[in-house]
Amino acid sequence: QQYHSLMEDIKLKDGLDRVLNLAQIGNQFWSQTQPWKVMKQDINATKKITNLAGSLIITLASLSEPFLPNTTASLYQQLNMISNKNISFPTLF
Repeated sequence: QQYHSLMEDIKLKDGLDRVLNLAQIGNQFWSQTQPWKVMKQDINATKKITNLAGSLIITLASLSEPFLPNTTASLYQQLNMISNKNISFPTLF
């Protein structure tokens, strides 16, 4: 919500700060959940962790598109997506 308001008000630096904060939260989540260790004990938990991380990557790509259009386009291509209009999040929870 804040991101969209900032972008509409053309506060690009503040919008980018929100994206970077979300990326930092994602990095902390990945480091704290340690799916490479969880995988040895609970494959279902690992699937949930990686699903959430994948959803976050897609969200970050969509939010960063105004700042990094070529990188975002490359990421969409790697994920076999045409654009952020094709985003669908699996329902594992």
